[in-house]
Amino acid sequence: MLDNKISYLVVAHLSFALFLWIFVSARLGSALPNDCDAKTWSFFSKRVSVEFDVQDDVTRLYLLLTVHLMHLYCYLPMAHLTKVLYGYWLGIWVGCLVCISWELFLLGLYLHLQQNEPHFAFQSYVALARRKKLLWVTICIVSVSSFPLQAKTLMVRFSDIKKMEYMWAIIGHTMLLGITNVGCGAMLAHSPTPRTLHAIEWLVAISAAVPTLSTILVSSQTVCFALRNGERRLQHDWHAPVEVGQMPVVDSLR
Repeated sequence: MLDNKISYLVVAHLSFALFLWIFVSARLGSALPNDCDAKTWSFFSKRVSVEFDVQDDVTRLYLLLTVHLMHLYCYLPMAHLTKVLYGYWLGIWVGCLVCISWELFLLGLYLHLQQNEPHFAFQSYVALARRKKLLWVTICIVSVSSFPLQAKTLMVRFSDIKKMEYMWAIIGHTMLLGITNVGCGAMLAHSPTPRTLHAIEWLVAISAAVPTLSTILVSSQTVCFALRNGERRLQHDWHAPVEVGQMPVVDSLR
């Protein structure tokens, strides 16, 4: 029953995210930037302003906060574009302050509303990470991945990881990625030199690639752990004593 609940959480939010992405793509179309050219971002900024009736800094702030919320809670893709817009519209200092504070607030609020429901598989995974002294590293890798927030926080919901323990582990990379993207946006707004533009392209490309690489790493680790854990349970159940006239029941194969 719990496994079905987890699957529902992930599939439902992925489906809603697909709908949102189709909606945004239909509104903005070819205006979505695929490079760091200053003219491309200028056109993108103007197109967003027209499509969503953005007329002043206050309206821009409301739009950024709303879209940022949708990135976290509704799994709207391309979060790095919104963070770059923070810097492009608000400047590096105000953009970093608002972007990082808002993201940490939303993460903290979501964790606060989570109810703890211990699950054997998650407890085993976390216990193994603790024994190897890799729990903080594991949390960082999971939280920076491309998985929905609902999937990233499953370890908190279904294991003994404390909510503040999770928050302390993700503050560092949340600030680093926020400063990187917002800083790129602030530089793009002031017609950067070719050398600066080249550096911005590398920074944006890395910030976009890190979640993908983290997702691959987390997925491979999860599959390996599940296979090893399933094999141990299979061996344990198969060698468990059974009464005469009964066939051994293997939980892993039910």
